[in-house]
Amino acid sequence: MSAAKGIAGDAKSAAAGLLDEFQQTLNHLIEALAVMIVTSCLIPILVILFFVWIIRTVLSVDINIRMPKRS
Repeated sequence: MSAAKGIAGDAKSAAAGLLDEFQQTLNHLIEALAVMIVTSCLIPILVILFFVWIIRTVLSVDINIRMPKRS
């Protein structure tokens, strides 16, 4: 009877370890996705807006950026 409890305890601890490892892997994946979105989308947009602001300030040029109208 104690051997069965030992095997069940080992299986339970192995499952808990596997679940912890899966959670860590998922956490790393979400973190990497967030970094990718920031570096490939957010930073380039901010750089373009910064350059437009610099051009408008230095050259005193009025650059109108219009969004297309939705139909």
